[in-house]
Formats: sequence, C-alpha cells, structure tokens
Amino acid sequence: MKKISLQISAVISTVLIAALLIVLALPNRSTSASTTTTTSSTSTTTLPFNYLSNSTPSGIESFVGSVRRVSIDGIFLAYREFGSGTPILLIPDRDQTMLSFGSTLLNLLSANNKVILVDLPGIGYSSDNISQPYTVQWVSTIISTFISGSGLSPLQIVGWGLGGQIALNIAETSPKTVTSLVLADTSPGGPGSTPPTSSDAQVLSNPNSTLLERIAALYPPNSGTAIFSYYGEISKGSPETVLSQTIERQSSAEASMANDNSISQKLSSIAVPVLICVGDLDTITPISDSNLIVSGLANATKQVFAGDAHGVPIEDPAKFAAAITTFNH
Repeated sequence: MKKISLQISAVISTVLIAALLIVLALPNRSTSASTTTTTSSTSTTTLPFNYLSNSTPSGIESFVGSVRRVSIDGIFLAYREFGSGTPILLIPDRDQTMLSFGSTLLNLLSANNKVILVDLPGIGYSSDNISQPYTVQWVSTIISTFISGSGLSPLQIVGWGLGGQIALNIAETSPKTVTSLVLADTSPGGPGSTPPTSSDAQVLSNPNSTLLERIAALYPPNSGTAIFSYYGEISKGSPETVLSQTIERQSSAEASMANDNSISQKLSSIAVPVLICVGDLDTITPISDSNLIVSGLANATKQVFAGDAHGVPIEDPAKFAAAITTFNH
C-alpha cells in the first residue's frame, strides 16, 4: 500500500509540474483571452476575444471597464460591456470613439441595461483594413457578425449619425439580430436627403480642422460651454484617438451615401419599432432627413429635441436616456 501511495503521489506531482510548464509557456501578457467559448452569468460569446491591458479609462468614465477585441473580416473590432439587463449596443457617429457618448448617458443607460460600446474600424482601439472600401455596408457586416457571435442577439441598437445608418442597414440585412432601433441625428441617404453645406462638409472631412472649427460646424453657438466641457471629459478620460486616414475614409463613406438609395429603398422591410431623435438645429442631418426615415418605416416614433444640433446624445444626455427608457416601456 505504501508503494502504491508513493506511486500515486509521484503521478500527481508529474501532472502538476506539466501543468505548470504549460502555464509558463503561455505568452506573458496582462491581457486575458477567451478560447472558443466564454461563458459568464449574463452572456455567452462564441467569438474569441482579448482583453487589452491598461485600457480602462481614468476618472468618471472608469466604470465602463477594459476594452475587448475580436477579429472579424481582417480587422480587430474593439468593444466594451458593462451594466446588466437588456442588451443595448451603441454605435457612434463618424470621427467618434466609443466613449464619445459621454459618462452621463452611459451611466443612465447601464442602470438597467447591459451596454455594449464599439469603436468603428480605424477609430480608437479598432484597427482598419484599407484594402476594403470604407462603406456603411462593409461596417454593417462587421457589426452584425459581432452581434451574432456575441451571445446577446437579438438586441437594441442605438446609432448616432453614421452609426444610425449602420443600424438601419443591419436591421434591413440581419433583422433577426435586432429588437428595436434608436436613431439620433441620422440620414437615410439617397438623393432625397439634405447634405451638409459645402463649408461644413469641408471642415468635417478635413483631418486638419481644429476642434473649434468642428464645433462650429456641428453645434449651435449657444452650446459652446457644454460642448467644451464634454470634449474635455472625453480627452481626459481615455487616450483613444481618431486617425487622419479614418476621417477621410469615413467622410468618403458619408459622401457616397448622398446618392445611395440602398438604405432608404428598404426601410419598409424594417418591422421592429424605431425611435428617431433629432435636434431642431441640426444642419448636418436635419429634421427633413428624419421625416424621410419616418415615412418609410412601418413602426416609427419621432422626437424633436429643441435647441439641439447634431449631438442629441451629448447635448441632452439625460433627456435622450429618458426617451430611450420611455420608448422601451
């Protein structure tokens, strides 16, 4: 018996040493990666992902946590998950990182929802694939693949500006992934839409435009203090950046949508409820563009935000969050 016991102990020791050697052989990095399927108490993802070290923002936005990245169609798509409850995916506007929605809105939404944020290709922590033309359709395919593989489908999508166009395209091409849409300052594209003035378009498409010039193009004069406070919060909280190349690629995508009817012609195919929010001072995607979307949908509600321009989610975050909550109930 003593000999058998010693043999068993020797086997256990051998197994433990082998396991230790395997662990030591793994890459020495502070990120943790899933294998094929990662399960938590709230969600299951079938897409392998990596946590990025040192990606938790400082200050008041720290509650959003670390960035995760998944590989889809030649890029690394960055995202965050936080909160608990019904899943809501937020897709930002052009030139905006996932944290551009601001801490006030994100805090309010995460009180009763699992919030998922993404950086669009070439923005923040997401890489780009310059061999692919930057189009709404291409980005929509990446995001819908992410949704399908996230274990959270179907979910609500909140899209702002370009993010709203992506949300519409996903609802048209991958309807099973979506329960409802919330669109902020969004155009359906096509010849019937109203393009920005040539001067505003030039400012927004120019990577060398200053923050002051961009603010003047996007927001009304009386919103200056609030907008500067918002951008100050964003710049302090996270080092996420927007590449000059991406500004140009996204601007090209937006310009091509001006004559592209692919979204507007299929609006009638969207059966899920849609809430459309627009600022009455928005000159980039004016109320007339929202009216085009409403007229093409089977189940749409429009809410106009007085005194707001092209930044309803950040100009009126509490009111915007309340509108989403009311819409969902």
